[in-house]
Amino acid sequence: SHEQMKIALEHSFLVVTLWCIKDNNKQLIGFIRAVSDHVYNATLWDVVIHPDFQSQGLGKALIQYTLQKLRQRNIENITLFAGSKAVNFYHHLGFITDPNGIKGMFWVSP
Repeated sequence: SHEQMKIALEHSFLVVTLWCIKDNNKQLIGFIRAVSDHVYNATLWDVVIHPDFQSQGLGKALIQYTLQKLRQRNIENITLFAGSKAVNFYHHLGFITDPNGIKGMFWVSP
């Protein structure tokens, strides 16, 4: 719901938005958010680019900008979860799978 997304955004460590401004129209075309312990770790969530604006390098720019902002806060361990179709995209941005044998694990509510 919109209310749940509003709460998620309010409690995120960093939210970066991408806008298309044409004439007097301002359209939200992308965003990313990160949650963090504010010291060591951050996880990227909701990397979104509007379908009309995909394949133009905007997702890459959004992620690189976000990584830069997190690194400026000295956060060194940055993770994300990627669907199988997106793994290569994130590999090209420097993300690796299973560093040092670390496996992502999930507990999902039954």
